[in-house]
Amino acid sequence: METTPNALATINGQPLQRTVLRNGDLIEIGSVKMQFCLSETRQTGLRLREALTWAAIAGISLGQIGLIYWLLK
Repeated sequence: METTPNALATINGQPLQRTVLRNGDLIEIGSVKMQFCLSETRQTGLRLREALTWAAIAGISLGQIGLIYWLLK
């Protein structure tokens, strides 16, 4: 972390130019104060969406093969 007395931003009251933010850090820019917070990540089931995507890719591929075959007749 690099500090400078003329910094416009502070993290947890410490002047700085560069740092890694952590959950709960207080960011002050001039008179504006913001708290940096991360929510818990949630993974939703994507099996149906993935299956539909692969089915669509297969359908488009078969359609293109059929179109090429039809055009070459």
